[in-house]
Amino acid sequence: MKHLGTLGMALFLACITWIYLWSASSASSDFAYAFSPNVRAESIAAIRFELDGKPIDEGKDINVKITGPRAEIDALRGSTLACNPVLDAALFKDNQGTFSVDLRREDFKLRDPLRLEGAPHRLFVRYVKLVEVEVPVLATADDIEGRVKAGFRVTAILPQPDKVRVRVPADSTTATGGGLPIQKVTVTGQSASFTAPGYLRLPPNAVRLSTFDLTVVIERRIDEPRMISNIPLRLHGPEEIIRRLHLESPQSIDVEIRGPAELVKDLTAADFTAYVEVDLVEADLVPGSKRVQKGIRCLLLKSGVEVDITILPTLKPENRQAEVTVLSK
Repeated sequence: MKHLGTLGMALFLACITWIYLWSASSASSDFAYAFSPNVRAESIAAIRFELDGKPIDEGKDINVKITGPRAEIDALRGSTLACNPVLDAALFKDNQGTFSVDLRREDFKLRDPLRLEGAPHRLFVRYVKLVEVEVPVLATADDIEGRVKAGFRVTAILPQPDKVRVRVPADSTTATGGGLPIQKVTVTGQSASFTAPGYLRLPPNAVRLSTFDLTVVIERRIDEPRMISNIPLRLHGPEEIIRRLHLESPQSIDVEIRGPAELVKDLTAADFTAYVEVDLVEADLVPGSKRVQKGIRCLLLKSGVEVDITILPTLKPENRQAEVTVLSK
């Protein structure tokens, strides 16, 4: 019986020894580590990575082979594994550039005696920083959305100030002195100049650091002149004065009009009214006398159509007058 007990103890110790030796024996296995670099530099616009000459994106897996005691290897299985190389700000020396680092065991959080096979694994980093620059604001009269009121047009868009500070990627044309265009300005229905906050069309990753306004200059749209002839002329004033006067000349007037072609092309003399503004008083009404009146006016009768009207364009302003005769009572 004592012999059997000794034999059982020996067998138990043998199993323990075998398990220990098996656990302590060396093993290797492939593992997938999520690539999650710790970038400690600020104002990075873009960054790309290559591992051992192949592109690698953040969050993607890195497949590595790890060697060590079998028990340690088995303990890694089923764990959440991440590769977190620390990229200090000192590595990002220029506004844009490339550098490389070797991934270390610490980046995989491997404790002794675990080892990476095939080390070193070289990580290449290409980066572009954001830089602050002052650039011109690019604005033209074509940077509009919608249509101004009929008969008007946008002649200019003026940024105030004409330069702004922006943070842009160092490899953009803006960073090397190019300007930035504005977002379109809504002008629907406008007939007078106005000022509004301005906004830029920014490239990806760019940020505007200062503000500016836009003054939209709107003027009446002037096209080729057109003559309207033989508009009847009448007298206008107090009834008791007008009935004592006879209009001698001119009986009608010619005018030159300017405006959008689509608005003025069909206008005729019937669309206008012309009159003499009489400024005489009772004391001026000497029968048979002739009086000169300079208050000739002409108006367009159609609403919603705005044109420039020049009365008697062939005459100097001082000669644009009418002659009336005073009648007897």
